[in-house]
Amino acid sequence: MIKITKLQLQQVFKTVDNKNSKFELNHIYIDDENIVSTDTRAISIIQHDEKVDIPFLICRSIIDVALKNKNAYFYDIHQKGIDLLDKDDRHIMSIIQPERSDNHFRFPDYKRVIPKKTTKQIEFYQKSQISGLLLANRVFIDEKYVPDVKEGTVGITGSNTPIIINDPITKLTYVAMPICGILDD
Repeated sequence: MIKITKLQLQQVFKTVDNKNSKFELNHIYIDDENIVSTDTRAISIIQHDEKVDIPFLICRSIIDVALKNKNAYFYDIHQKGIDLLDKDDRHIMSIIQPERSDNHFRFPDYKRVIPKKTTKQIEFYQKSQISGLLLANRVFIDEKYVPDVKEGTVGITGSNTPIIINDPITKLTYVAMPICGILDD
């Protein structure tokens, strides 16, 4: 089981696609290192330290139900679903997803999209600084793709390459594709 906080699940849920014909994009993907979601314009990655033998998917609708429970502060994610826990780590309820085989679904190779290195690492101390930092470096992303983070770093390589936003509090790595050509001279 992988234990994460409500804030972490909310962050990764924001980039779970909705009604995508590519089935696996309507889920979060859990592998041996990360919990991942993408809507093809952005990728949310939460690191975890648990052992996962076989990568698996958790359905968007199950995550949505889990997040609506006001008493849940923590979540244990496992192949069969999600267990909701209160602030004292007591079990509230379990949400089990229907049995299915994930063997024939291929989640995108998200690691290929993450830039191996960035030319600039810029610290920020509030979410409102992110757009300004990107614009100052001639990078434009749609405001809806700026994650709700309080502080961290923005990694920039160029105006046409993915940017990386890291939040040390939630262990979030957020990769967003810039809108190309808008700030060209």
